[in-house]
Amino acid sequence: MTAYPCPVDGCDRPRRGSEQICGACQAEIATALAAVPALAAELDITLARLGSRIAAGRSTTIPLPYHPGASEAADVLRSALVGWVREIRREGEPWPADTPASMAAWLSARHSALTGHAAAKEAHGEITAAVRAAQRAIDRPPGRVYAGPCTQCSTPLYATAGAPTVTCRSCGTGHSVEERREWMLDALQDHLAPAHQVAHILAQLVAPVRPDRVRQWAARGRIVPHGRDAAGRPLYRVGDALAVLAAAMRRDAERQTA
Repeated sequence: MTAYPCPVDGCDRPRRGSEQICGACQAEIATALAAVPALAAELDITLARLGSRIAAGRSTTIPLPYHPGASEAADVLRSALVGWVREIRREGEPWPADTPASMAAWLSARHSALTGHAAAKEAHGEITAAVRAAQRAIDRPPGRVYAGPCTQCSTPLYATAGAPTVTCRSCGTGHSVEERREWMLDALQDHLAPAHQVAHILAQLVAPVRPDRVRQWAARGRIVPHGRDAAGRPLYRVGDALAVLAAAMRRDAERQTA
């Protein structure tokens, strides 16, 4: 069987004549799409810190850490996924939900159509580059959980999962992880976010919550939208969702002790 060079930039592997790109580059697209759900969740948490400035018990105002590339990375990732969903979607075929995870799953289920597209080289470049940019934008070290900024020097704190305390790597100040978690929850009370981002924030800082549960709260009138984002999704106040979750947790605890 005749082998042809893969057209992907920087790839010197052969492809079969029936393929648009080589098998290895096809696998790289699949790997990138599989990484999207976790990356999107991490980007949501990073973006939730955007612009939040809270007095930390001192005269100065300390910003919550925010990676300046996170917003751009999230936009690039979503744009790449939307673009390729639009490109390979057949007329009359339902659109996936407007979340990176849903669009990535939709594309993964149509892997052959994506990698067999005449512009598969461009699909490889755009999708893998967007995923790499998202990976670079996430500011949480592996195996650690974000614990807010240091109260003395504002350096971001990252604690080992389950650890009760964390020490600032810059100034050596020790902190209670629980106290820092409470501080973050207070800082995010008025933050407005779509349902999936609200769910990720609560899951990281309080207890596991799925986006559909947040949407159910909205459908039942337990939380109300405060405007919409650029994608047209309703925005909910984190503090409102937190109050509903706290009440549900209290009811669960009371039932268990009854």
